[in-house]
Amino acid sequence: MYSLFVRLYIFGIRLAGLFKPKAKKWVDGRKGWKNRVAQIGERYKGGVWIHCASLGEYEMARPLIDKILDCKPRGKLVLSFFSPSGFEHARLRDGVEKFYLPPDTTANAKYCMDKLQPGALIFVKYDLWFNLIEEAHSRKVPLYLFNFHPSPASLNRPFYGVKLLRSLERFSKIYTLNQLGYDLLSQKPDLDLEVGGDSRFNNVLQRAKRDKDDEKLNLFSRNFDRVFVCGSIWKADWEVIKEAVEGNSNIGWILAPHEIEPEKIVKTMGRRKENYLFYSSDTVVSGDKYKNVLILDCIGKLAAAYRHGFAAYVGGGFGSGLHNILEPAAYGSPVAFGPQHRRFPEAVQFVENNIGQDVRNPEDFQKFVSDALAGEKYLSGKAVIDQLKKWSGRSEKMLEQLTHHIDDGKIKAN
Repeated sequence: MYSLFVRLYIFGIRLAGLFKPKAKKWVDGRKGWKNRVAQIGERYKGGVWIHCASLGEYEMARPLIDKILDCKPRGKLVLSFFSPSGFEHARLRDGVEKFYLPPDTTANAKYCMDKLQPGALIFVKYDLWFNLIEEAHSRKVPLYLFNFHPSPASLNRPFYGVKLLRSLERFSKIYTLNQLGYDLLSQKPDLDLEVGGDSRFNNVLQRAKRDKDDEKLNLFSRNFDRVFVCGSIWKADWEVIKEAVEGNSNIGWILAPHEIEPEKIVKTMGRRKENYLFYSSDTVVSGDKYKNVLILDCIGKLAAAYRHGFAAYVGGGFGSGLHNILEPAAYGSPVAFGPQHRRFPEAVQFVENNIGQDVRNPEDFQKFVSDALAGEKYLSGKAVIDQLKKWSGRSEKMLEQLTHHIDDGKIKAN
């Protein structure tokens, strides 16, 4: 039945590719995949293979990738991706190769294993390919899974739950994202489990150290005593934060719409106002306190902007899916976000530890801004960073163990 589902999915996404650009990218990216895998196999046979569904999972894998290559700089590492967001935007270290993972048919799994012959196969978070797992297990390839976040619904789903548990039994080691995931799986026999923590804490803390200052952002921030940063905002987010942005002219506001095309910024935020500046086209004047809203209509500046904030808001929590709330926290900012965050355990952690707050309306958001300004209700600055470091300690232990499991015999050098 699973193989039938895979074939129906292939048919469906190819059909969708005729009309939807994202589906077309998925289909086009897999054209010639056999040649790509064969070419990689010629140079990387016997190395470590890590599968990431998308960019988010790649960010989870980066600390492990860095640790493996720091231990063995000429180690062979291959990454596979399911979605274009990961394949197109993942910035790889030198010597790491990537490819689109083909649909999970038995024949495709055999082909990939024949050509790559990996010393170990690692999955990140949840994107488990059952036929590939079975093929790796049949060849005695060690399987590892980390940042795994199971749900009761997936484990209890008819047919799928049974298939999932059977595949989980194939893994040499499973590291769950948190204690809840561990408790859920600990009732199942034949699983080697450990709470591994969230490797993204390690990643954002490392990135915060590496990020460089931006002169335009520096100049804008120096014009104000306090700066508030809003990242990845959609129209629903704007409806909640707009009143505070327009009503707190003494604060500098840096706003990053999720969609940055001019017509989509208008759709999200309405027409340009006199106090707006656009990063890509406007000049920031020293001492200009009137123009207190800087819109990031470009890619790659948001992380640098978070450096300047006393607090932050992260969009997506009103329906599209909460975006990265760890980034601003890595710079010491308490974070507000929308109410739809049940699938994001880090959001629950933030609320429980006074680092974050969910907001449902303009009044909630204004209260968050006021409380963050007062500096009493929420942790801020070094206290936030110290809490993230505490959480990263558990995942650091997991990364050390994983690197140890994948010993020199498994990480062959170029």
